[in-house]
Amino acid sequence: MSSRELPRVQLPPPDEDRPAWGRVGIIAILGFVVGVAWPRLAGVSLGPNPPADAPRAASSAVAAAAKTSLAGVTAQAPIPGASALLPPEAPAHHELALSLKALDGTKCRDAKNKAVDSCDKLAIEGTFEPRLKELAKCPSALGLQGQVVFGFDLDFKNKTLKVQRAKAKLPKTTLDGLTRCVEKSFNGVSLDEIEHQQNRYSLAYEVSFQPPGSAAAPEPAEAPKGKPLDGKTGTISWGSCQVREAPSKSAAAIGKLKHKAEVKLLEEKDGWYRIDFNSKPQAWISSGAVTLN
Repeated sequence: MSSRELPRVQLPPPDEDRPAWGRVGIIAILGFVVGVAWPRLAGVSLGPNPPADAPRAASSAVAAAAKTSLAGVTAQAPIPGASALLPPEAPAHHELALSLKALDGTKCRDAKNKAVDSCDKLAIEGTFEPRLKELAKCPSALGLQGQVVFGFDLDFKNKTLKVQRAKAKLPKTTLDGLTRCVEKSFNGVSLDEIEHQQNRYSLAYEVSFQPPGSAAAPEPAEAPKGKPLDGKTGTISWGSCQVREAPSKSAAAIGKLKHKAEVKLLEEKDGWYRIDFNSKPQAWISSGAVTLN
């Protein structure tokens, strides 16, 4: 049996077991020049840019595009038909049209506060109607259509005028608002110029409302001429009586007659008598102030 030859391991001597640092340095320098320095100097990209660069570049591009777009919009002419897209202007406010009617059934009381069967007619048109027409401007009347009744209590002894609450089939808040408007219009009204025979009166007016833009109630036809009285005479029963140039409380006063003065009656019209007074062609007194002889 032959003997087997064992492998040998040859170790270099210590002075020869060292890396060749010169060669390693040369290889490192060549790698730096080829991989880093040359691409930067030549402007060559050997791989993709870092991910953070793409969003930054995209946002810059979007900002630039938006700036250019806004500049273009500013310089552009108005878009035709754009005004049609705007909301229409609110229509101008139109006051309500309304008409007035004095209701029959006036009640009155004498100096002893006793009810009187037949009340004299008060000439209050010139005082009441202009103030009632101011309801056309009342905020609570906006959109109303129909009739509303307003009552009034006149106390000539205490010189007071009280407005009763409006009556109609309307919400309470609307009626209260209308009543406040009337009270405001009649605030400060003096009863001194209203000719009267009794101490207290209760009367009512009906106000008819029409919505804005509708035709107002037609004006009443011209009243017919008065009834001739062929020279009848009468006696002033009031303490004093104003003589006016027309059969209306709002007409100008042209004189005054005292209690028990006798007058010649020429014509009767709408609760007024035309009389012979200082040769004036138009001289009128309230029929309630006269007792026929």
